[in-house]
Amino acid sequence: MGIQRSPLVISLFQGLRSGTQWPVLGVIIGLLVMSIALASCAGSPQATPNGPVEHGAQATFAILAPATVRPHVGECHETLAFGNDGAAGPLFCRHGQINANAWAFYAKMDGPRAPILSLGRNATLTEIKLAVCTPEPGSNPMAADEYALSKAYYGLRNNFDALQWISRGNCIPPQDRG
Repeated sequence: MGIQRSPLVISLFQGLRSGTQWPVLGVIIGLLVMSIALASCAGSPQATPNGPVEHGAQATFAILAPATVRPHVGECHETLAFGNDGAAGPLFCRHGQINANAWAFYAKMDGPRAPILSLGRNATLTEIKLAVCTPEPGSNPMAADEYALSKAYYGLRNNFDALQWISRGNCIPPQDRG
């Protein structure tokens, strides 16, 4: 019992000897390389229904607590670095996706209500200003980071600058202003 060869393979190799099948060989090699590349991507990490994607995986649109709706932009998962002021970053990944680790950090820091991260898609400017001032009035510049995440997550379209709002003392009650 000998090795059986496909007529296509026999024809290809006969053509190679005669020099007429080189373009066909290029196509076959190209398809083989693409097949291998696709097969290696098939095992890429994916999102779980309750959490973010792993580093390097495609962006997902899972609901991140305390939000109750899917995000306007994708999510990714990057390792956090922490500043001396307690802020965490990066907030966003390379393609503008929300860093789910940063979202989780700020959500945990603010507790179950997390007013900034709970704003929703239809938040008014008054609601945004109140939420930004809620964590620790007048002393929480990290609220600006939370608002940047929330603005991207919900797709809020406004020019509100949370850091400027806080730094101007707008979160300090009038009776406490110096």
